[in-house]
Amino acid sequence: MRPLKTFAIFIIFSLLSLSAQAVDKDRFCKVASHTFMGLIEDIAATDKKHGFGQLICQAGGGSGCSYVSNVGEGICKAGGGSGCSYVSSIGEGICKAGKGSGCSYVSSAGEGICKAGNGSGCSYVSKLGEGICKAGGGSGCSYVSSVGEGICKAGGGSGCSYVNKMGEGICKAGGGSGCTYVSSLEEGICKGAGVSCYNPTLEEALCKAAGISNCSNASFSKMLALSIEVCGVEIFYNYEP
Repeated sequence: MRPLKTFAIFIIFSLLSLSAQAVDKDRFCKVASHTFMGLIEDIAATDKKHGFGQLICQAGGGSGCSYVSNVGEGICKAGGGSGCSYVSSIGEGICKAGKGSGCSYVSSAGEGICKAGNGSGCSYVSKLGEGICKAGGGSGCSYVSSVGEGICKAGGGSGCSYVNKMGEGICKAGGGSGCTYVSSLEEGICKGAGVSCYNPTLEEALCKAAGISNCSNASFSKMLALSIEVCGVEIFYNYEP
């Protein structure tokens, strides 16, 4: 029980920190959304080891979370979707969380994100970057060749067609500066959120982006849960202020 108690304490103090500091919540949520959408396939692939499906369900206030068997089901339940117990893929779960149509026929995460975000031509989406682009109302999404480019276009960034790194895409989507020189995902997160970081880990970058000063106890799971608590389950398809 001790790890769960420590986890809960971290979330509570982080939420208080976000409320107390002059943090641009919408900018943080936008960066968090782009980060977790871009990493959604990796999150799903490591669910059995880390239990992300149950964590997402609980953070989003879903019911029956202890019975969740995959990330798609967890996202579906967190978003109050229907028929979540039958969900077997992340695309279907995201689609149902966002109240999309034809979710049972979704074949990829990109298609699910597109449908949840009310994009167009979603049934033809096979790439994650394209789905993110369409969910965010970007232009030229069918020509998107990388997740970074899709994130950049979804966030209204400039020079997106030349983006091939996720960090650069998050930086540009968040209105950061010097994005072309971004060399890592972590740097892109910090610049996209408008905060200063020095060689951070992924969880530290997300923690700093949230405006939290002491990030020594941050972990990926904690930051994922915190982002859902603060921004809502919409971070998996189309966060809007």
